[in-house]
Amino acid sequence: MKYPIEVEEKRKINRITLKQSVLDLLNAFNIERGLIYTLKLLFVNPDKIVIFYLGEGRFRIFNVFRLLILTTAVSLFVMYLAGVDDLLLEFEKGFNKGLTEKEEGQIGYLSGLMQQLFFDWYNLFLWIAIPIYGFFTFLFFPKKGYNYAEHLVIQSFYICALNVIAIVTFPLHLVIGVNGMVNVWGILSTAYFFYLIIRVFSVKNFGSVVKSLLLFIVNTLVYISVLVLAIGIFVGYELETARMDKLSSETLALADSSWISDRVVKSKERLITNAAGKKIWESIETHGGLEKWFSNGPIAFRFNYQPLDGTKQRDSYQLVDNWSVRAAHEVSSNRNWKYGWDGENAWSLPDSVDVGVNPRFWSTTPYYFIGLPFVLADEGVVLEEFGQKEYKGVTYDLVKATYEAGTGDASDDFYVIYLDPETRQMAGLRYIVSYPGFFPAGGHSPEKFMWIQDYQEVEGIQMSTGYNTYWFKGDSVAEHITKIEVSNVEFLPETLSSYFDVPVKAKVQEGF
Repeated sequence: MKYPIEVEEKRKINRITLKQSVLDLLNAFNIERGLIYTLKLLFVNPDKIVIFYLGEGRFRIFNVFRLLILTTAVSLFVMYLAGVDDLLLEFEKGFNKGLTEKEEGQIGYLSGLMQQLFFDWYNLFLWIAIPIYGFFTFLFFPKKGYNYAEHLVIQSFYICALNVIAIVTFPLHLVIGVNGMVNVWGILSTAYFFYLIIRVFSVKNFGSVVKSLLLFIVNTLVYISVLVLAIGIFVGYELETARMDKLSSETLALADSSWISDRVVKSKERLITNAAGKKIWESIETHGGLEKWFSNGPIAFRFNYQPLDGTKQRDSYQLVDNWSVRAAHEVSSNRNWKYGWDGENAWSLPDSVDVGVNPRFWSTTPYYFIGLPFVLADEGVVLEEFGQKEYKGVTYDLVKATYEAGTGDASDDFYVIYLDPETRQMAGLRYIVSYPGFFPAGGHSPEKFMWIQDYQEVEGIQMSTGYNTYWFKGDSVAEHITKIEVSNVEFLPETLSSYFDVPVKAKVQEGF
């Protein structure tokens, strides 16, 4: 076929009258040209419609892109009238079988996104098949001599046919159900694909049939991959937008950067006023810095406290707001058992369960170990140099930390921090427990010695991987009594402040 093609057609132009308008309307149903003629050829002689449209018969064929827009609009309208949202709801109910209420809510939310996507971008998801299918028919059937643009025209007619099939088959769900309707549409659409390929590209021999089957598989896989990618991007964007909207409407536990900077400045000014404070500040800097510590947000970790005498193990996953020292734990053996501290009240959940610890005491105790040396920058901490002590061949600088009266629940506690004399990295500590819930008449536990097993870096902060604890007797390290493992350490800056609130059905602890 040689281009350009010159076509001479005599046309008679009549004045617009009521009679002429009626004739023009009826002409839309002309079986020799126009819309009805095009639809007839589309299903009876698709090869002829391609030859006509690409050649001298184009004036007799309804413009393919107008036809594409028209059939897409009508098919979407028919789906709307038939209640496509009810069909999607039926699919959703099928997915929801056996799911929890929370999971059903998540499926429902995703279903709503899919409905929005379907109605807003139906045409785009349908039409994106045209350049994909056109590209592969161009590759698979080069001998027909059609250029890529002409293959786009062929695939546009194919999508028009799919729209017509959808218009006809969609109402069938009222008779044969959703699955039956989908099956009928799938069978007819697949059959038409091969019918179109056979007629337009003159598929006659076995090799061409195999090529057509391969074309169908490649088209389908690539198209589905593109759709999945597009849907994934859309859903991901919507979920991220919803997440950011939620975050913007609720308060984060993470403190404002200006507050952090102010607190860091004041802490440094307070610490560097004496030699002991300077050593602790240098240790804080060695471990990643106080500003980094607070800026990273709430810290999550698993703290597994394992007494070697066979007494009860304390193992929990916990999240602690390192700005205000609020904490929430989940017992590792049953993560539905929880306890915590909201800054004023200790609580446990369910209210009928013994979580195995004193919630008020243990909610923040692990944090004060893994949070060293950073927690020594808090107000109310009193630091003094405590000489030096040799352990495992290294002589460490010691700094003793005590507390001003009224600081926390146990202001009689103390720590003795072991600092590497060169790096200022913390190597271990000694401590006592004076918690009034355990010592209501005063006093404290025997002194213990805790040695850090190793360090791991998490978001720029040096964190302990675990501890070995010993009795400390007669100024010496005595028997090994506890092994502690610290794992699953991460900072969660997007934690909401409300996460640390006392749960509605929790039991609030009275007293110590």
